[in-house]
Amino acid sequence: MPDLLSNEKIEGSFESDKYPLTNKDRKKLQHEIKIYMEKYFKSKLGQAAENFKIFIWSDMLIFRAEKILSPPEKYIAQKLKGSQFVRKARMEVAKQHSLDNLSYLEKKLKAKCIRQSYDVDAEKDFFIHVMVFDKVFIDV
Repeated sequence: MPDLLSNEKIEGSFESDKYPLTNKDRKKLQHEIKIYMEKYFKSKLGQAAENFKIFIWSDMLIFRAEKILSPPEKYIAQKLKGSQFVRKARMEVAKQHSLDNLSYLEKKLKAKCIRQSYDVDAEKDFFIHVMVFDKVFIDV
């Protein structure tokens, strides 16, 4: 596996600049990005989310993860104000994930990210990250 944060050529990128993507190409990209992101989180946090999904829809890339917290984080989140501390820490992880992976995702999708937003709900053990790009990947 290449270094996740290197500037090496991105293998398996969408082979043409033809948009919108076919459903087959969209599913292939979703799967490749999911595998990459699971490896990224395992390398950084020692674990990936138990339920991690990637969606390419219209001009968006959406990450949805459930059961992201470690046992100590779950314990802390149950305490008074604990979920606020866990959320704050996990928002920093989300911010770093965004910084670390933006270049990879833009190269992989052959598009520029123009907006993004993410949130962590520590009480529900849930993470979402939505990225909007300058190309429509699939007609809705």
